Amino acid sequence: MTTYRDDIVYEQRFADKLKGIIGRFVRDKLGIKSTFTIDQDQYADQKEATDFIAYIDPPIRFGVRLRTHRYYLDEGTRHDVTIRWSRPSGVRTEIDKIRDGLVDYMIYGFMNEKRSGIIAYCIYQPPYPWPGSLVPYLIISNKNGDSDLGVFRRDDFLVLETWSLAGFVGYDPEGHFVHYCWCGEWGSFGVGCFLLRGKLGTWFCREHRPSPAFIPVCNDS
Repeated sequence: MTTYRDDIVYEQRFADKLKGIIGRFVRDKLGIKSTFTIDQDQYADQKEATDFIAYIDPPIRFGVRLRTHRYYLDEGTRHDVTIRWSRPSGVRTEIDKIRDGLVDYMIYGFMNEKRSGIIAYCIYQPPYPWPGSLVPYLIISNKNGDSDLGVFRRDDFLVLETWSLAGFVGYDPEGHFVHYCWCGEWGSFGVGCFLLRGKLGTWFCREHRPSPAFIPVCNDS
């Protein structure tokens, strides 16, 4: 599990990526076409569980949680959502601030193995008011013992957008041919790739490359 300080580091590392995600969501999903800015607010993050604010009238507040690659690879946790539930010190946590209506949308994503990119995410809307019947199916302690996490199924919430690079083979918005392994890493080895025939193939990273008996047709290493 990542700690609060880890979360801050990752949010700063991927700030431009996250602002791009928020900008597209606000324009395309919420239909807001007016000009707006998106900023990180350290005070709002610490006091209100808000990581980014889209400055519109009224402002739209986004929380962010990024999980490490191993949680994406685990089928049992890939579709979970965790929320900081309590602290031994009694200090207010993420769930208290969400219940107070201080977060409009949550971005819940996964990083690649090197923690150098985001390979998948969803955007969900926490309910407000929070229903008493919505409780985690599991509560676990964070690795450093500073907090407990409530674990929910992603389907417990209204999911408004999902996106994943894992296993994606096709063309990006700039027209570049891109190909990823099922794990979300760049696919360097392709099988059944015949671009002139419109066959994009299946691609694998070095770690998940098939056995030598399954000879790849394409090699992008």
